[in-house]
Amino acid sequence: MRKGAIFDMDGLLFDSERVYKNSWVKAAEHFDKERGAELAGLVSGAGEEGCRRAIEKFYPDVDVTEFFMYVVETARKTFEQDGVEMMAGVVEILELFKGGGAKIAVASSSDISVITRNLERADIKKYFDAIVSGDDVENGKPAPDIFLKAAAEIGLAPEDCYVFEDSYNGIRGAAKAGCAPVMIPDTSPATDEMRELCAGIYPSLNDAADAIRRNEI
Repeated sequence: MRKGAIFDMDGLLFDSERVYKNSWVKAAEHFDKERGAELAGLVSGAGEEGCRRAIEKFYPDVDVTEFFMYVVETARKTFEQDGVEMMAGVVEILELFKGGGAKIAVASSSDISVITRNLERADIKKYFDAIVSGDDVENGKPAPDIFLKAAAEIGLAPEDCYVFEDSYNGIRGAAKAGCAPVMIPDTSPATDEMRELCAGIYPSLNDAADAIRRNEI
């Protein structure tokens, strides 16, 4: 077991990635644009600046701020109405790391208030030694900044840390940081690129925890 574990939030700790993906599709429909699903895949795991650049690329004739805020508000309303569930195996893998003396961090592109609210509602904030949001770094995923910051916050070298991610951008950033990327696919399936970059790919956090117990990763 490595000394640290860094977790993404959306689509990894919480079943929220589908909500965001659907919000991008709804925004495209609202602004009478096409390719909403393709854009949703491109921005998965990216920060606000990455999302804005993607909007400019796909829809150069729309107001970027209006489009982005429509996505954010659509997702927010869904979360307030329906809530968000934890993914399978979250508590189990957190207990594994905590019991093994590892340091644990969240590294999410979401706003710090959203991260904190979700962790507190699920009663898992107590497991984390550090929380790093997209606002804490200059460059969002797939840049390595957020993972380098998270490793520093828990006092470890990147190579001593697992990074658990569901998105391509997240895995790319974790690999660039020198961490050990572990992919738990959610809405984006594993690809040859992901298999090349990852220390392991597992269908759930429970499966990843079992692999750690077997010293496979």
